[in-house]
Amino acid sequence: MTLTTGASCFCRRRACARGRLAKEAGTVTADTPIFWSSWGQARRGKVRQPMTGKNLWRLCKTYGRLIGYPQLKPHDLRHGVAMEVYEQHGDLE
Repeated sequence: MTLTTGASCFCRRRACARGRLAKEAGTVTADTPIFWSSWGQARRGKVRQPMTGKNLWRLCKTYGRLIGYPQLKPHDLRHGVAMEVYEQHGDLE
């Protein structure tokens, strides 16, 4: 995949996600949550709320165990992404 193809693919996905978010959350502003949690049963009704820090910690704990790294923390993910961006681009800005 070339850079232009990847960039146009990213833009289409971003536009689609923004449209879906606008439909579900109403007006999209800088304060609109990006990550949402949903739980419940279809027949009783599902609950959808913005993801909290507690949800992120729970996900890290659960998936950390599955991959054999039970001490995984949200900061580890943030650090890993920052290092990957730094390696590819040489700058984080």
